[in-house]
Amino acid sequence: MNIDKLIAFREVLQDLSSGKTESPYYESFEQISQIAASENPLFTRKNILHALEVLVANLREENLFALNEKAALQKEVNISSLVAEKDVLSGFPDWLMAILTGNRITFQLPENNRRFLPEVVSWFVKENPEMQSVFSFTEGRIEKPEYLLTYPVEEEEQQLLKYFKAYPGVTRMKKKAVAVLTGNESNEDLQLLVEGTMRFFSQGNHRVSKIMVPHGYDFTPLLESFKNYMELKDHHSYRNNYDYYKSIYLLNKENFFDNELVLIKEDDKQFLSPLSVIYFSYYQSEKQVEEILDQHYVSAVYRNQQGAGAAWTEMKNPVFANWEFYPAAR
Repeated sequence: MNIDKLIAFREVLQDLSSGKTESPYYESFEQISQIAASENPLFTRKNILHALEVLVANLREENLFALNEKAALQKEVNISSLVAEKDVLSGFPDWLMAILTGNRITFQLPENNRRFLPEVVSWFVKENPEMQSVFSFTEGRIEKPEYLLTYPVEEEEQQLLKYFKAYPGVTRMKKKAVAVLTGNESNEDLQLLVEGTMRFFSQGNHRVSKIMVPHGYDFTPLLESFKNYMELKDHHSYRNNYDYYKSIYLLNKENFFDNELVLIKEDDKQFLSPLSVIYFSYYQSEKQVEEILDQHYVSAVYRNQQGAGAAWTEMKNPVFANWEFYPAAR
């Protein structure tokens, strides 16, 4: 049973995520982490380790049986997965889907994300050599896929949407994630919110990029909560974005909050902010919040309504189930 294979492989990943040097894949993991980071500077070691932790969390027995019920492909097909450049976890939900459904899968690898996924899959194949024929990888274009699973795209990308929807499969839309604050959040709440904005600092489909606050909201506690991510000030790609947008805002004489790591800028219209920027807007009532979220088709909303940290856990450890990768075939 393939679920048994995944449960066993979870122990392999758990050993690596906890830093056990006696793991047979420890040296391989160390090497691939360095290669992936050089291939894409957005893949920091912290994010790669977190990627393993998320895999471990999702490969628990109870999760796998629940996910198996959602793996509802109606017929045997050859799956094609387009791996995204900016997400080190991209492709893993499709890998899991192929294992649970028993379908073959080919991953189309982008230029900046070609090493991490194949390496992890190779560990799984070494543990389960009978599964080798299930997985294949290509750096070229997949022509006429039978069942296409694509990376997140925005509604405005009409040309891409038109191309993807010409094939059976799933086109994942980019999620707009918003946090609604009241001003009564605890330090723990704010720390978890910061993790939701900075853990996936380059990945718009996971990252909370917009906050809504009441008039008179004091931004000082929130700005001070970013201290655990100050090492990103020395991250070349991140710092370039921070300096660029700060210079633009200063040149245009626009107001913003700044803690020398992130820029928090008012914007009532936009929800997907660029790297190093978080948008915010003011609200007057809960009714107004709901109207705005409905109007802009926001797909992930985070609030703190059940005590310290209770509503923020999804941002701390997002699970595959939220990625909508198991709909039935069209």
